[in-house]
Amino acid sequence: MNGLVTVPAELVGELRSGLRLLLGDAAAAMLQASELGAAEQRREAYVRPRRLLGQVCDLLDRIGWEERGGAQAIQIDLGRHHRALSLALRSALIVAEDELAEARAPGAAGGEPDAAGRARAAEAHVRAMRGYLAAIERLRARLPEASGSAE
Repeated sequence: MNGLVTVPAELVGELRSGLRLLLGDAAAAMLQASELGAAEQRREAYVRPRRLLGQVCDLLDRIGWEERGGAQAIQIDLGRHHRALSLALRSALIVAEDELAEARAPGAAGGEPDAAGRARAAEAHVRAMRGYLAAIERLRARLPEASGSAE
């Protein structure tokens, strides 16, 4: 089975933003490990954040660290990039859900003429992100070695 997935153009920017959030998470985890006492500072404390950092940088290398021109759909090898793709989109989804909650909050319209339309668009976007995440998880579950490569 082919493990290539297409990230729609409208999600590439959010994927990139989610990957940048994960860079910060990995850096924070390494900083936390470095602040352990000498007795607790072991290589193991750095393994997971280093692995995540490598996976995130690898996917950023694939999609581009910055947008050039207009956003375009991009194909990604799900077997290779699943963890970084999934975690980054989940991080971006949290941000999108927060934006949706703000758009729905009482008084969010603030006199803006199309606030309700923006809230509907944000809701549709969150639904699309959730659907895409569910689809890649279903596809990943059908790929060979999916059960043995949780990280």
